Amino acid sequence: MSFEKRKTPRFTCSEAQVCPVDFKDSYETGELFDLSREGLSLKSAKPLNTDDVCRFEIWASDLEKPVSCEARIMWVRFDSDKEDYLYGASILQMDPSSKADLLDVLYQDWKQRVLD
Repeated sequence: MSFEKRKTPRFTCSEAQVCPVDFKDSYETGELFDLSREGLSLKSAKPLNTDDVCRFEIWASDLEKPVSCEARIMWVRFDSDKEDYLYGASILQMDPSSKADLLDVLYQDWKQRVLD
């Protein structure tokens, strides 16, 4: 049996609720993997290093506009089969109401999957 080590739960994006990520400093894109009040993880082919600070926008189909975010990369895992990276990041800056809206979208998606 495993226990969650994080202080706040993360809600994973599902195939039904894909959340594309656009990096603000380049034309690179990615995909949000999961989100909590304090952190997130995302997948991308963009190479980043631990301690890099990146700015990006997260798009969710249920929201009217993208959610801007600034985050510090805490860990990096490379998937050689897919030739992309999975990053864990600590959120440095995100509008609180936008974060709540995005968390609500992911929570509702999670709740629907649990009930199905």
